[in-house]
Amino acid sequence: MLGSITSLGERSRGRRWLATYLWFITGALVGGAFLAGALLAVRAAAEILPRPVQAGLGLVGAAAVLGAALAGRPPPSLKRQVDHRWLDRYRGWVIGAGFGFQLGAGAFTLIPSFALYLLVLCALLGAPSWALICAGVSYGALRGLSAAPGGLIHQARDLHSALSVLTRWDRYVRPAGRTIDVAASMWLVVLAVVAWG
Repeated sequence: MLGSITSLGERSRGRRWLATYLWFITGALVGGAFLAGALLAVRAAAEILPRPVQAGLGLVGAAAVLGAALAGRPPPSLKRQVDHRWLDRYRGWVIGAGFGFQLGAGAFTLIPSFALYLLVLCALLGAPSWALICAGVSYGALRGLSAAPGGLIHQARDLHSALSVLTRWDRYVRPAGRTIDVAASMWLVVLAVVAWG
């Protein structure tokens, strides 16, 4: 996302980065609200199930995420990103809102971590509605922040520098993300076991 919506790129297309980015963050928040609605739907559907079945599904799901995270496997995901052809085809507000929504909703593009699956498991285990709403909107907001550094990229060398920094930090961020996935899924295993009883 950093290389798509930048001050340099938007200026070259005759648009202002801030306007496009504000639409992007708005779209991401709407996408997060959409995700929150989906989580509430999962919770409502799960409430129909007997509590032991609900807890059992949560336990199996959390154990699967834990196993995959421990093995260093990437989460199941669509192999698509936002369509970069939009950048030259549509107005800034369409690009911003469209890209933001797709990223904020979580499931329409490449899924970077198991966080989305863990949120679904929280819904399955009966997390409170307010927590699911906060989690969905927060997920969207965090995905929306991914394009914020693009406002600092005014020249080609800025983009090169930013991508170099991201490449250097990637070797630290990926293991940290995996550790968070493992810890969160272990916690959900515990919650599922408690819910089973």
